[in-house]
Amino acid sequence: MVTSADDPTRPKNVEFISPYEKCISCGQNSGPKYSLAELRGPSDALRKNIVPSSVERLSKKIEIERAESEIDQLDKEIVGLSRVIASLRRRKSALQNVTTQEKSLLAPIRKLSPDILRHLFLVC
Repeated sequence: MVTSADDPTRPKNVEFISPYEKCISCGQNSGPKYSLAELRGPSDALRKNIVPSSVERLSKKIEIERAESEIDQLDKEIVGLSRVIASLRRRKSALQNVTTQEKSLLAPIRKLSPDILRHLFLVC
């Protein structure tokens, strides 16, 4: 069985970061890291022209750095997954070509003798 780590189509040197939290008990993805409320941002504070305190500014800077770092990681994951998708599409196309050729070998017309085929084409 090939695991995702052994997958030859997976690009090397690209760390895949899941947008989901891992379940502590089973290790499966359990849901998004952020709720929609967390991703909405400071729209109320912007509308009300609230000036953050120095502690809030420092906290926001840390949040921004973390978010930008995650955005960079997501960009890397998107590039890596795009390469995987391109590789899978090439493999699919190659398999479709082989399958089409194999099917043509099984076509019923191939069962007819060359004499019968010659007669059909000369008459028609």
